[in-house]
Amino acid sequence: MKKLIFILTFLLSIGLATKDLSAKGNKGIDDGDLVIYTGVGYGLMGMYADMVIPPLSVGIDYCVKFGGKHPVTFGGMFGFAQSEYVSFSTTYTYNYYIAGFRGAYHFTEMVKVDGLDLYAGMMIGYNIVDWAISGASAWGYTAGGSYVIWGVYGGVRYYFTDNIGVYAEGGYGVGFVNAGLAFKL
Repeated sequence: MKKLIFILTFLLSIGLATKDLSAKGNKGIDDGDLVIYTGVGYGLMGMYADMVIPPLSVGIDYCVKFGGKHPVTFGGMFGFAQSEYVSFSTTYTYNYYIAGFRGAYHFTEMVKVDGLDLYAGMMIGYNIVDWAISGASAWGYTAGGSYVIWGVYGGVRYYFTDNIGVYAEGGYGVGFVNAGLAFKL
């Protein structure tokens, strides 16, 4: 977690150092924006055993402004995570393949800070759980199966250029905490 915070602070520092702070109009999100984001998270609802690969995700959001003032994004995301449990000479490995749909309301009209995008949303998806056993055989062992994944989240994106930014999210979804890079097209 400390490494993640350090990396985000480093990226934000680079962005602020290279940004022309006198420039106006660097909006967080606007009508017709397409945002691609990729990140890493911590925790995953329904995860078995100890996390080996934290939730990695990539997603895409499309912004629509309702009434000219209310930006809402709709999109999808995909993720992967892995956990492992070792018992004597047997290793149980779980792979999680996550696919979901997301929708969020953005508070850009309420928070008028250049480059800042605050939002809250909901997601629903499916987590396909694949598992394998290596080492000595486990008699009668079965793992839980795939399941529906849902959640609510809140987040912030900060664009240090017109098209490149960082984001952080918290909530109940792919990871309990997610952070990474965002790109507007």
